[in-house]
Amino acid sequence: MGIGAHFSQKPSEILDAEIDDLRLCVPSTTRHPSWSSRSGYKMGWILGEGAFGCVRIAWSNKNGSKFVIKDINLDLVLPDSKICIDNEMNILSQLQHPHIVQLIEVFVYKSNRYLVMEHLGGGELFDSICAREYYYESDARRVVAEILSALQYLHSHGVMHRDLKPENLMMVSSAHSAAVKLIDFGACAALPAGRALPCDLQGTLPYCAPEMLAGVPYAFGVDMWSLGVVLYVMLSGTDCFMSTTRERMLSEVTAWQGIFPNKYFGNVSPLAKEFLSELMERDPVRRLSANAALQHPWVTESRATTHRGNMAIQLDNLRSLTAAKKLRTSVTVLNATRKFKTLTKRKKCRAILNAAKSARQLQESGISWQLTPLEIESVEEMRNKEPTFQRSDTEETDVYQEATSNSTKLCV
Repeated sequence: MGIGAHFSQKPSEILDAEIDDLRLCVPSTTRHPSWSSRSGYKMGWILGEGAFGCVRIAWSNKNGSKFVIKDINLDLVLPDSKICIDNEMNILSQLQHPHIVQLIEVFVYKSNRYLVMEHLGGGELFDSICAREYYYESDARRVVAEILSALQYLHSHGVMHRDLKPENLMMVSSAHSAAVKLIDFGACAALPAGRALPCDLQGTLPYCAPEMLAGVPYAFGVDMWSLGVVLYVMLSGTDCFMSTTRERMLSEVTAWQGIFPNKYFGNVSPLAKEFLSELMERDPVRRLSANAALQHPWVTESRATTHRGNMAIQLDNLRSLTAAKKLRTSVTVLNATRKFKTLTKRKKCRAILNAAKSARQLQESGISWQLTPLEIESVEEMRNKEPTFQRSDTEETDVYQEATSNSTKLCV
């Protein structure tokens, strides 16, 4: 029986039934002083904070194993988001797969829910790749095979992830051969037999399938398209789609012809490009399923014609792309920081420049709208004249450090 079959009940009814079986209720306090003695976990520092909760590191009092605890305050959550939280709890509690993050247990107290999850110490997939000295097509193939295994499991149980992207692919450890795991099931959906297919927009725009962008009913193929976009970035080190609105993204995706520029794919095997084309087929009926993708020669290596040379160009591209995205995130958080808003224009410029190695990187990162071209030129000149401000304990440096610290935190 697929997981979708459980959704003949309302998510809230399932959740209430599960809460009855929880073994502990935990007080909602900032420091959780009773966790060590009552829950069996020693609480550690906050790894990240979101709009309605935080993520903490924790250790088992029994054997010292490391875990992650997601603390969610439902009083701060909008009704639609509560459904996502219910979905994540209900579905994850029924999933057991080596390439899907494991939900260990759940604690409930009043309006707070505490999800104890396995700790994945290797960081995000792209950060792991960027830290390597060498990068081969076979590395991408191994990762894709593991993700496909997870998707095959999900789809066979009637579940779509709907938000497959690099940030939701985490490495178990920092080892080169570490396994990858799929995380963040807040946007997932179950497809029970006989129920109408969804047509709502979920996930992250650059990774959304054409049918989802068009607002027509869709199924498991949306995950396969997203995997194709992830693989495109892995094999080229560049973004496939760049639009920031649904309408423009739909136009960009519709116009895409499956062309792989030689500048970025020159040393990628023909078999890999063939596989990528079949994943990014705009017609969901013709697009590869997870089962079919696992049988593709590029994945099985039955026609092992992949290039074995180091993909140094792609690795450099991926490092630049990852750095630019982190920079965009930093500046976004920077602008949201109340302290940043009180700075003068000059200090804002200097704070932003602390986040960028140069004005050129600032422009390439896609955040040049923060400053006019003349201002970019002037702050770069200021940077050259005043190099010591980077090492000083100035107000704008403090703001940047605060922002970059916040930008690396996990959202819940």
